[in-house]
Amino acid sequence: MPNQRWTPKLLIMVSAIFLLAAIAACGGSEAPVAPAATEAPAKEAMSSDAKPEATKAEATSQEPKKEAAEVYKEATPVAAMATAAPAASGADVSDVPGWVSRGQYGGVLTMNVNRDLRHWDAHQGCCNPEGSWASIIYDNLVEKDPVDTSVTICDLCLNWETSQDGLSIIFKMHPNAKWWDGEPVTAQDAKYSINRMMETGKPRPRVGVFRNYIESMDTPDAETLVINFQFPNPAAFMEFMAIGYTAIMPEHVLANSSDPDNFFDEPENLMASGPFKFQSWDRGDNATAVKNEDYWKEGRPVITKSRSSL
Repeated sequence: MPNQRWTPKLLIMVSAIFLLAAIAACGGSEAPVAPAATEAPAKEAMSSDAKPEATKAEATSQEPKKEAAEVYKEATPVAAMATAAPAASGADVSDVPGWVSRGQYGGVLTMNVNRDLRHWDAHQGCCNPEGSWASIIYDNLVEKDPVDTSVTICDLCLNWETSQDGLSIIFKMHPNAKWWDGEPVTAQDAKYSINRMMETGKPRPRVGVFRNYIESMDTPDAETLVINFQFPNPAAFMEFMAIGYTAIMPEHVLANSSDPDNFFDEPENLMASGPFKFQSWDRGDNATAVKNEDYWKEGRPVITKSRSSL
């Protein structure tokens, strides 16, 4: 073969060939470490619960919003009440809130008030001292959740249900609820108390508002209270039912007293179902209540004594 002359153009072509060969060799050595082959088994092994966060967020945003009535209701449908576990047993582990087990027992709760009580009878109370004392001596049909006060929960009731037309609420009373004398708290006690709150011509500065809401009440049995309204879904009704002034009182005591209008204004006569019992009252100075050792709600109250001072 005759000698070939290395021209500049030929040198550039040869250099380009060697450069391409080097690039191909480097690329071939990196190909085996590509992660695709090892990621596939990991994805296949992922459980159905381990969904990406974005997917969970999308699923949550697609859940239907609850109606306002459902937020207030821890209810069992009426048709299912006969077989529902809480209604059948009356007491369930789920009835004891988690915060109860975290409580530190003992001690005295001291409240400073700006004036003395005018009434121990909660239905005649108008101001903070009466409401504060009523909330620990009496129980209500419903109460505010101690952990999340924006939520209304059962107090003396076991559950409740609102009718489809919003004109009635059906309460089931808690079968464990009892007065300090051991008598059961019944639906008739609740009906008697609410009627007492609505009495005309009597001092009812707070609870008299129910006259504007309630049309009638029925007690089909000892554990069922049906409240019928003048208009559908009165939004403020449950809020009012959760304040201290709307205490449920014992019919068997007040109805048989010589002066049912003022009998409970003498604190020595008090009969209630709440976590604290009246102990003493130094008029114009202080009042004291002590723990109800036989309170019907398991594990409560946590503190031993409650005291108010001017």
